[in-house]
Amino acid sequence: MSVFLQELRVALRSLRKSPGFACAAIGTLGLGVAATAAIFSILHAVVLAPLPYRAPDRLAAVWEVMEDGRLWRPSPATFRAWREHARAFESLAAFGGATWTLAADGAEPVSLHGARVTPDYFAVLGVAPALGRAFLPEDAGPGAAPVVALGHALWVSRFGADPSILGRTLSLGEGTFTVVGVMPPAPYPASALTVGKIAFAKGEPQFFVPAALEGTGAPGGRSYVLGVIGRLRAGVSWNAAQQELTSLAGRLHEEDSSSRAVDARLAPLARETSGAMRPALWLLFGAVVFLLAIGCANVTSLQLARAAARAREIDVRAALGASRSRIAAQILLESGLLAAAACAGGVLAAVWGLPVLVALMPSDVPRLSDVRLHGGILAFAAAVSAAAGMASGVLPALRASRAGASRRLSDLGRGATAAPSGRRALRWLVLVETAIAVLLASGAILLTRSFLALARVDPGFHSLETTVAHFGLPRARYGTPKEVAGFHERLLARVRTLPEVEAAALAYNHPLEAHWIGGGQVVGAERTSGREPAPAWFRSVSEDYFRSVGVPIVGGRDFTASDDLAHPAVAIVNQAFVRENFPDGRALGRHLESSDPASWWGQAEGMPARFEIVGVSADVRFLGLDKAPAPAYYLPIRQFPIEDMNLLVRGPNAAALAPALRRIVGELDPAIPLQGVATLSRLRDAALAPSRLHMRLMLVFGGVAVGLAMLGVYGLLSYVVALRRRELSIRIALGARTPQVLSTVLGETARLAAGGALLGVAGALAMSPLLSGVLFGVAPTDPGSLGAAAGALFLVTLVASGLPARRAVRIAPTESLKGE
Repeated sequence: MSVFLQELRVALRSLRKSPGFACAAIGTLGLGVAATAAIFSILHAVVLAPLPYRAPDRLAAVWEVMEDGRLWRPSPATFRAWREHARAFESLAAFGGATWTLAADGAEPVSLHGARVTPDYFAVLGVAPALGRAFLPEDAGPGAAPVVALGHALWVSRFGADPSILGRTLSLGEGTFTVVGVMPPAPYPASALTVGKIAFAKGEPQFFVPAALEGTGAPGGRSYVLGVIGRLRAGVSWNAAQQELTSLAGRLHEEDSSSRAVDARLAPLARETSGAMRPALWLLFGAVVFLLAIGCANVTSLQLARAAARAREIDVRAALGASRSRIAAQILLESGLLAAAACAGGVLAAVWGLPVLVALMPSDVPRLSDVRLHGGILAFAAAVSAAAGMASGVLPALRASRAGASRRLSDLGRGATAAPSGRRALRWLVLVETAIAVLLASGAILLTRSFLALARVDPGFHSLETTVAHFGLPRARYGTPKEVAGFHERLLARVRTLPEVEAAALAYNHPLEAHWIGGGQVVGAERTSGREPAPAWFRSVSEDYFRSVGVPIVGGRDFTASDDLAHPAVAIVNQAFVRENFPDGRALGRHLESSDPASWWGQAEGMPARFEIVGVSADVRFLGLDKAPAPAYYLPIRQFPIEDMNLLVRGPNAAALAPALRRIVGELDPAIPLQGVATLSRLRDAALAPSRLHMRLMLVFGGVAVGLAMLGVYGLLSYVVALRRRELSIRIALGARTPQVLSTVLGETARLAAGGALLGVAGALAMSPLLSGVLFGVAPTDPGSLGAAAGALFLVTLVASGLPARRAVRIAPTESLKGE
C-alpha cells in the first residue's frame, strides 16, 4: 500500500506540473463520457429497460397483413376470431384511442386523451390497479353501468391523489361514469396506427373505459380501428404462435371474401414501445461511442508526446533501478487519474445536459419521463471512463517502459528515432482516428441532406398559417347526428363572421394526421391488377375544408352546404384513391359503399352507406412527410357528423385568432374546451422534429469528431517530429531545403490521411443498413456525401499537420546535434 501511495503522489505531482496536458486530456475524455452517458440514459429508458409489466417478454402486438405486405390494425371481426380460436395466447385484448371532455366539481372543462379497452386489457399486460379494481367482463356487457379507471397522472393532478375517488361519478365525454380504479404509471398502449406501429400516450392515458366488442354496440366487421395485444402461453414459442396466426388468417380469408387481410404478424411489445426511435437511438449511441474512441486516440497521442518530453525523467528512473512494469504502472496510474477526473466531469456535464437533450426529443417518444442518471447509468459511466483510461494509457505505458536505461541515457540530448513498432502504432492511431471522423462526418452530411430533402417535400396543402384547434362534443347532450350537425353549423357560422377569417371548416383529421381506415369500397369495380386495392383512409370534412387548408380540387366539385342528410350522399376521393381503384382514371359519378365505421361511436342509425364520387382532390401526405400519399376518401360532415373534430381557420394573423375562437366555442357551450390550438406550420415543424434532432446531434458529433481528429493528428505529428528531430537535423545540416523537409514530414501524413479516409468510407458503406431506416431522399451509400466527408477529413488532416511541419523546418541543426 505504501508503494501505491508513493506512486500516487508521484503521479499527482507529475500531472500538476503539466496543467495544460491534464486539462486537455480530462476535457477530451470528459466530453466523450458525458455524451455517451447522456445518450445511453435515453437508450436505456426507451429501448433497453424492460417494460413494467408481468413477464414483458411474453407480450406481443398483433397485426393484420394486407396483400401488399403492409401491416394494418385488426378489425373487430378478426379480433373476435383470434380470441376464440388462437390457442397460443393466454388472452388477447383490444384497445383504441379516445378524446373526451371532463367536467368535474365546477372546474373548467378539460379535454382528456384516454383509451377504450376490452376488460382483459390490464390482465394481458399484467398490471394491477394502484387503487380500486380493474375492469370486469360485465363492465362491457349490454346495459352495464358506465365505469372509468383513471390514469395515475390525472388522479394526482386533477384530484390531488384523493384515495376517496373510488365510487365518485364524473361527467366524462359520453355521459356520467363511476370511478372504479386508478392505474399505476406505465407506458400503456393507447392507440394503433395503421402502419404497423402502436402509439403510446405521452406519459400515460388519462383515463380508461371498457369497450364492448360484442352485441349490437360492436363496431362494424371490417372497420380497421383496433390495436391488439396478447400474452403468449408459457412454453409457446414465438414461431409457434406466428404459425398458428398465419394458418388462422388463411382460413378467415377463405371464409370472408370481404376481408382484405391475408396474414397476421406478431411483434414483441417492447419493440413497439420504442417504435421509430429505436434505430435512431442506436445510431446516436454508436456515434457517441465512436466519438469516445476518437477521444481515447487523442489522449493516447497527447500521452505519447508527453512521454517523449519526459524521456530524461523516465530514463533516469530506469537507470536507478525502476523496472519496466513499475514505469508502465506509473503511466497507467496517471491515465487512471485522468479517467477518474474525466468521469466526474463527464457525469456533471451529463447531469446538466440530459434535461436539455430530453426537452429536444419529440414529445411522442414513450418513457421519456423515465430518463435519469440512476445508479446503473453512473456505473456505466464509470466503466466507460475506466475503459477509456486504460485504452489511452496502454500504448504510452508500453512505449515508455520498452527501452533499457543504458540506451535511453546514451541518447539523451541527441534525440532518438522511433522504433519501427512505435511508428506502426502511430500510423494505426492516425488511420483509426481519421476513419472514425470520416464515418461520423458522413453520417452528419447524410442526415443533413435527408432533413433538407424532407423539409422540401410538398405536403399537399399550402395554407401553412391556417389555425387548427380540437374539440369534442359530449354525447350526453349531442347524442344524435342531427344535434352534432347543428352544433357544427352554428360554430362555423359564428367563426366565419370574424373579420380576419378568410375561410373556416371542420375536419375529423387535420392534413397532417390520420386515425381511421374506413370501409369505403368501389361499387362494381373490376380488379384489373389481380389484387384487392389498399384500404382507404376515411376523412370527414365540411364545405370549405379544401380552401381552408389549401388543397386543390383537381376534378369535379367541392362539398357545399346542401350536402346534408336530406340530399344524396356524396364523396370526394384523392388522386391516390383514383390510381388505386380506377385504372381508366375516371372516378366522377362512380359510387362507394361504406362498412359503417361510425358504429364504433354508436351512430350507425341514419347514416348513409352509399356515396357518389363528385370530386377528386390533390394528394396530401397525411401519413407523414416521409410517406407516399395514401388512398383516401372524404365525406361531408353534414352527412357524416362526428363528435370529435378539428376547427380549421384561415386568416392573416393566426396567433390572434385563438382567443376569439375560444370565446365563440365557450358562448355556444361553456362545457366544451378548445384544445391544442396550433398552426399547420407549427404542426409541420413538429412532424420534422425527429429528423431535425437527428441531424443536429449528428452535426454536433461530427463537428466535435473533426475537431478532435485535428487535435489528434496535431499531437501525433508533434510526437513524430520530436522523435525524428535528430534525423531532420542531419538532413538540414546536409543541405536539405525547406520543401524537401516539408515533403518528408507531410508525405507520410498525407498517405495516412488518405488511408484513413478510405477506411472510413468502407466503414460507412458497411454500416449503411443502420442509416437506411432514418434517411429520406438520399441513399446511405450516396457517393457525393461519402466523398465530401472523406475529402474534408483529408484536408483537415493536412491542415492539422501544418504547425508541426513548420516546427520541423525551423529545427536548428547545431542545437539538435550538440551531443554528437
